[in-house]
Amino acid sequence: MNLVSIQEKKGSEKAEKLLILLHGYGSHEGDLVSLADFLPGSFLLESLRAPLPLPWGGYAWYPIEMDENGVRIKSDALEKAVEQLEQYLPQFAQERGFAMKDVWLMGFSQGCIISLALALRNPSWFDGVIALSGYLSTDVIPKKIAPADFLKKKIFIAHGKDDQVIPVHLAQQTTKALETIQIAHTYHEYEMGHGVTAEVMRDLELWWKKSFN
Repeated sequence: MNLVSIQEKKGSEKAEKLLILLHGYGSHEGDLVSLADFLPGSFLLESLRAPLPLPWGGYAWYPIEMDENGVRIKSDALEKAVEQLEQYLPQFAQERGFAMKDVWLMGFSQGCIISLALALRNPSWFDGVIALSGYLSTDVIPKKIAPADFLKKKIFIAHGKDDQVIPVHLAQQTTKALETIQIAHTYHEYEMGHGVTAEVMRDLELWWKKSFN
């Protein structure tokens, strides 16, 4: 696995953190980069391109299927995608001078689903997770999780009330699942569809300022 990425240095001081961006289905590595302009501080940004090219353009982290109930995800396809990143990211971060505990994730939609899975499967990785318009797939996380392992992890979740791609009830189930396993997080719902608005970025910027230290 060798993924194309966009690298940008944010801030004038030495980068303290590595922020990795994971885009959504059918998008590309340039999609989320502008969102990082709202985040203060000094950090290195790496926006990764998913490995699966789609016939109509864009890329995917794993294939999806459509039926009468909407988008359907095969848990084995998601599992494979997560496992590939688990093998890839440690070396990727090391080559840039970072330990996995100093890595942050920002994922949108399909990238969000992967980001949350990675964070819960690897409690010693990732200082923080920004989860935009996605949800936690409980099919690919451990059945038993120790809340004490996640005390320092910071998680921001944002979702649109009118999201027609990933319905808001899946995000609500995510926050309930995190509450059940006693993992602290920040959850916001917005008057929007499947996307990111200025209101989301305002709340994210405030959360980032408090969390990024």
